[in-house]
Amino acid sequence: MDADLLANIESAQSIRGIPPSEIMIPYPSIRSLLDSQVRRYGDRSFFCRWEDGENRDVSFNDFFNRVSRCANYLRREKVAFGDTVGVTETELYRSLVQLFGIWAVGGTAHLDGGDSLFPSEVHHFDDALNGESEVAEVGKKSKLADDCLKLKNESGRTVVLSHYNLIVNGMAISERLLFTDSDTLGSDGERIDLLTLAGAVMTALYAGCRIDLTGGTSSGKQICAIFAHRPESAANAECAVVPHIVSGDKRRGSVITGFFMPELTGFVSFESSPSDEEELIPVGDPLHPCEMAILDEEGAKLPEGQRGRLAVRGHNVMKGFSGDDDANHSIFAGGWLNTGSIAEARKNAEDGVSFFVEPDHA
Repeated sequence: MDADLLANIESAQSIRGIPPSEIMIPYPSIRSLLDSQVRRYGDRSFFCRWEDGENRDVSFNDFFNRVSRCANYLRREKVAFGDTVGVTETELYRSLVQLFGIWAVGGTAHLDGGDSLFPSEVHHFDDALNGESEVAEVGKKSKLADDCLKLKNESGRTVVLSHYNLIVNGMAISERLLFTDSDTLGSDGERIDLLTLAGAVMTALYAGCRIDLTGGTSSGKQICAIFAHRPESAANAECAVVPHIVSGDKRRGSVITGFFMPELTGFVSFESSPSDEEELIPVGDPLHPCEMAILDEEGAKLPEGQRGRLAVRGHNVMKGFSGDDDANHSIFAGGWLNTGSIAEARKNAEDGVSFFVEPDHA
């Protein structure tokens, strides 16, 4: 990687000149975050899932034990620290077990990695893990800067995200939406993609929330937020998170729109009061670990009310595209991550700035 590209990536991953820093995150890795919350919450319910015609609760301890079995299975399969392992999408909960099992051995999870070491059939996967011990070897721990996820974007390029990316984004979302450990978060059923699911679980894990994976069949606690990313419905403001302040029916309430991009670890901004404007999609203001700007073709910032290229820089910006320096030069040009979206910025009621994106570029 040449010096100019490295400098642009470092700039794009900083916010107001501050690079990613361990002192901003209270956990050195996702594995450590899970360890900490398991010690804190133990037998309290973490997941509610639908299995064999009924709702089943999974405690923090139960999930940790399953992840430990998965880690031992991967070690038996000769997976070493730093290896990349594909994740199967047979069922949401089992995909999460795979993700955290891969991170437990210091590996990188590939969400679009083709062949996987895990059996694709549910019962075979369960049988494989049942044969392993619930006590996992500690081994070498990942650092915040280490690779965490790899996934394909819409152009087929491989996005690389770090442990830092996922934790800082989960922390920012939980703080923006004021989640507490008495809340229950939900996913949009089986339609949710694995990046959105991973982001939702990281948000919930950081806040200590319960997670409902039943897709609305649970009769348990009211769901205060539903994470969903439906890009085909972006023009109708359907890419949304139901806010923490919603009351009444768990599926009703104000819709929060947001800007979502794999290169930005998923959701990077939220708008809690979408307007009725049809021309542009309101995506709100950025989460605190990042900043957004409208740039012209020369890379200069444009004032409010003028349309240009939406650019982002901050701590939830990806590490880069794997093995594609040409694409990295393009997307990181000027020291920002260039989203490819056309947008404009406007002053909002809080004396801040909100962003609005053209639907064809959302």
